[in-house]
Amino acid sequence: MYDIVPWPKGWKIIGSKWVFHIKQGPDGSIQKYKACLIAQGFTQVEGINFNQTFTPVAKFSSLHTIFVLTTKHDLEVHQMDIKAAYLNTNLNKEIYMEAPPSFDIPDGHILRLKKGVYGTKQGGHVWYIDFSRTLSTLGYTPTQADHAIFMHKSPDTFPDIISTYVDDMGLISKSLE
Repeated sequence: MYDIVPWPKGWKIIGSKWVFHIKQGPDGSIQKYKACLIAQGFTQVEGINFNQTFTPVAKFSSLHTIFVLTTKHDLEVHQMDIKAAYLNTNLNKEIYMEAPPSFDIPDGHILRLKKGVYGTKQGGHVWYIDFSRTLSTLGYTPTQADHAIFMHKSPDTFPDIISTYVDDMGLISKSLE
């Protein structure tokens, strides 16, 4: 996710912070404590720390069409959230980030991010590029009308469809297998 490196001269350093959350069950009992390291991407400089920020998300009209097809062809629908999606994606620019409070690193050192941390401007964009490349290797292609909708055509059955909304996705298929 990062390397600890000496503070680089002449580079814009972005801040960071911890975000803490208590996950509760349906009865209000505490299920687990969560902590997430967030980059303060609002301090990033375009052209230096990032170039692209756009992440295609499924259009409402595309989702409406998919649900009509789902009903008409009796398709299965499954929704999922990709856990730690940004942390699975390599960054395409050098980003240096201050260590968050209570993070023990040597004086004069900083974190060089290797993976997309939540909060970075390009995190969603590099995630989409990596994810769409992975889907392509599995035989999925984005539709021309909506680049957040991917189809895998099969000669025997209705095509499998994946809709994306940043790190959430809908899976539509004739069977759950």
